[in-house]
Amino acid sequence: MALKDYPDWVLKHKGNGREIRCIRGRYYLYQVHSERMNGKVKKFTDKYLGRITEEGLIPPRPKKVEYHAKRFGLTAFIFSSCRRIIKGLIKRYPSKHKKLLSLAILKYFFDNDLREYDKHYISVLFPEVKIKEEKMSVQDEIDRIVGMMDHA
Repeated sequence: MALKDYPDWVLKHKGNGREIRCIRGRYYLYQVHSERMNGKVKKFTDKYLGRITEEGLIPPRPKKVEYHAKRFGLTAFIFSSCRRIIKGLIKRYPSKHKKLLSLAILKYFFDNDLREYDKHYISVLFPEVKIKEEKMSVQDEIDRIVGMMDHA
């Protein structure tokens, strides 16, 4: 369908970098751009802008939000019932308490499995803590941090 064959209410949405397409009698608006490749101009469609009706432009439905489920209950329980222990940990190891707490939870509740860290809510609470899936055991890492801090 040539551009001149479109109704006026469709053409008013046409502009620079926009393309109108008629598919099965409905009009759709797209953002496009062109690039020269090997001496030829090639058109690229960037994104869908919506459907055009006589009432106006209907924007596309918002994309579904991606979410990730994390294990939460145990962390909430530990933080609510072990406040004094956590405060003591913060006082004794102010720069490493987050990593120590994360490692302790992994050790005692997830059977030393370092791969569980990203599945756990504690990774959201302490995003700056980096847990590497090393050959070193969780207990060795805890001992290393505690020993390093106690000698400082």
